[in-house]
Amino acid sequence: MSLREFRKLKERIDTVSRLYSVNIVFFERVDSDFRNIIDETGITLYKKSDVYIALEKFEKAITSLREAVNQSKRDRERDGTIQRFEFTIELLWKTFTVMLLYYGIECNNLRTCIKEAFRNKLIDDDEIILDMIEDRNARSHIYNAITSKEIFERIKNIYIDILENVV
Repeated sequence: MSLREFRKLKERIDTVSRLYSVNIVFFERVDSDFRNIIDETGITLYKKSDVYIALEKFEKAITSLREAVNQSKRDRERDGTIQRFEFTIELLWKTFTVMLLYYGIECNNLRTCIKEAFRNKLIDDDEIILDMIEDRNARSHIYNAITSKEIFERIKNIYIDILENVV
């Protein structure tokens, strides 16, 4: 959906005195005209509560990550912290996806979501988030004790503070 189409849709929604959410359980039974509109536009309207739920999940992941960082003393604990970091990064981009869709902006992959989040001022620095993604990918594809320690130190000394400031 283009920005112009989104604005028109928003104007139409704003004129409705009461907007109800609709869950389509049996898509085949929906009126064919309405089904065609959904098929053609691919419009999914997110509610503000969806954004709050996504943010709450992300905040819980950050809290869990902070606890892990503070308690990690041995290699095994550091590995667990890095796994929590990987999970937190997944939630970060999924949260951005929900937030951006709420504003009518679609993003289909992680890097696009990060760039759109930056462009739409949801984050101040997209480069550091992209660095986090690089570290997450490096750890996921190659296990190396030295690399893991370096990633853990970045999580502890840089990334956790930045992630806490996102929300």
